[in-house]
Amino acid sequence: MNLNFWRQTNWRWCRSLALAALVSNMTGCIILPVPVSYHTHGSRKNLRSEDTQWLVPGQTTRAQVVLRLGEPDEIEDDDSRLVYRWEKIYLQVWVAVGGGYSGAAGPTDYGRDYALELTFDLRGALINQALHESEFETKATHTF
Repeated sequence: MNLNFWRQTNWRWCRSLALAALVSNMTGCIILPVPVSYHTHGSRKNLRSEDTQWLVPGQTTRAQVVLRLGEPDEIEDDDSRLVYRWEKIYLQVWVAVGGGYSGAAGPTDYGRDYALELTFDLRGALINQALHESEFETKATHTF
């Protein structure tokens, strides 16, 4: 009985060692999508696409907009158009690739650029508002 125990233990040990040697010499890739929700560094944080209900054409003035939202990112020379921009990241995909004695890893950020474009008449009253959205991605890779 004791001899049989040692044979089984020895066989398990040899299988485990062979499997560890095989796995350590294989190359690999890991892809991990992570849902996130944050603004990029330096992006405007006081404005969301849902926060534009208070903008009423013919009633809202340029002064009210600047007091509520702050200094715009773009201004027409004649003050007829103001543009507020912000970016938001909604997904990070982490990728790690390895093989041999080297590897690389890093996230790819997927997000949206937003631009709220406001047009005013000569009196400073809001004429029109338009919200523009576009997708973007940024990559950061670190090698080791």
